[in-house]
Amino acid sequence: MPSPESFADGRFLHTAETARGTAASFLHRGADRVYLFNYMDSQTTVDDADDYRQILNHCGCLETATAHPRRHVVSFADTWAPGQPQPQALPARAAKNRTAAFRIHIGPRPTASRAQAWIGLGQGGELDASGLEGRLNTQRLAPTDVKPPKVHPCVKTLAGFEIDPATLHDGYNVVEIRATGEQEYKLVWAEIRIG
Repeated sequence: MPSPESFADGRFLHTAETARGTAASFLHRGADRVYLFNYMDSQTTVDDADDYRQILNHCGCLETATAHPRRHVVSFADTWAPGQPQPQALPARAAKNRTAAFRIHIGPRPTASRAQAWIGLGQGGELDASGLEGRLNTQRLAPTDVKPPKVHPCVKTLAGFEIDPATLHDGYNVVEIRATGEQEYKLVWAEIRIG
């Protein structure tokens, strides 16, 4: 889920790509194993049954997780200790003088794959994405021609930006979004897709 606010709009289950993205990020940061227990039943697993086998076969080691397309989706921690801050990056606002920034861990940077930044717009803001400007690690991004990925139902419009893989870093990358005109946007989804 992108934020607690999105629960009312429906659900989004993992895909093989989102599971590989999560696994690649944690394995790159030093995890020695990936916990897949929550993929045990039809209510908490995936919408596409073909993804289940891919998750089991690809998410166990960094080499297989990064050898296939992967998505690094901004989400939030839904469990925390009493008194602990409850940080969340979404929803965010972007306007002419207000940049929304997302720090996204991608694991190792790709050397040859295509990559995109995907930004979802939600109710409560401008829905025409043509007025958005995207940057990755301070480098300006152009719109992409890649077919959009499946996202959470809270997204009303999806804007895609092509990323030059040479601008990606190992580990954390910063996606910045701002409006080029006077519109204000409510951002409800953000991700980097590789592959």
